[in-house]
Amino acid sequence: MKVLIIKLSALGDILHAMPAVRSLMLSRPDLEIGWAVDRRYSSVMELFEGLSHLHVVDPKGWGRNFTAGSFKKATSDLRHQVEDIRRVKYDIALDIQGLIKSALLSKFSGAGFVAGFSREICREPLSARFYRDKVHVDTSLPVSRQIMSLVSKVLDVPGELADPGLTVPEGAGVKAEQILANDGADSPVVLVVGAGFQTKVLPQDSFRKVACALSEHAPVIALAGNEEERVRAELIIDGINRGGVIYREEIPVLAGIFRRARLVIGGDTGLIHLAAHMGTPTVSFYGATLGARNGPEGSIHRWVQSDEDCSPCVKRECDNIVCMELLRPQEILLAAKELMD
Repeated sequence: MKVLIIKLSALGDILHAMPAVRSLMLSRPDLEIGWAVDRRYSSVMELFEGLSHLHVVDPKGWGRNFTAGSFKKATSDLRHQVEDIRRVKYDIALDIQGLIKSALLSKFSGAGFVAGFSREICREPLSARFYRDKVHVDTSLPVSRQIMSLVSKVLDVPGELADPGLTVPEGAGVKAEQILANDGADSPVVLVVGAGFQTKVLPQDSFRKVACALSEHAPVIALAGNEEERVRAELIIDGINRGGVIYREEIPVLAGIFRRARLVIGGDTGLIHLAAHMGTPTVSFYGATLGARNGPEGSIHRWVQSDEDCSPCVKRECDNIVCMELLRPQEILLAAKELMD
């Protein structure tokens, strides 16, 4: 039997799905499993071995056209992109994204059976109209376990998550070692200073207090994915002797850096989950979102939750991000030192 997994984006969402998909691969080695992923995030799939097929698509255009009402243009673009998917002749398409663009892809995949989350769970409820099987799961569970529950119910497999088994390509691992050597940062503490939304970003002064305190125990590296984050990262580690800023590196290289890190600290971002999947201890902090739902699980991970009354609001923008402003650096440091000791 051939199964298509549809989890297009973003980085954190893809990483959330990997333990469930690996569990499926281990419990059903007879299956031929493919994965459809957005081109913008496809580099992370270099770390995930064992798939029978990887389909890299570019849904940005046809997803926008469909939302804008240009259904004919959207479906035309989509049909062109799914030709290689249809050639596999999948038996089941499993949409674990819950968006209109992912549901459209499942519909046009050619699979005989299409399944996904129930309407009330889908981020875009209209997407559930494209599924033959609409599965309800317990939304109080961590995200990875919600995905595992969906996979388990549709394919009748055990519901236990597996280690995703990520491996760093040799070239990326070598580059990561060279970067750390150039910065004089063996076994560093790595700071993920940015996030996808402003409501997930720790104030600069708070992050600097964390960086300065931890620099007494280990080199400190700050990651930056764009120019704004680069400026922020440089201000956070300004004056710290051991460490530096790593700017706009590819995901496989960052995985290699995380593999050699002593600890990774950041907000509700995909990079925190990448570090966790590499077996590195993490401390993550949450204001607008909930650590119990989104944070890494396990004894080597800690999360710090804002206790502001409005938290978690799940907003992407806010005029008064008091939840993050009230997160105390001392709490992050206490969790960090607990793991480092």
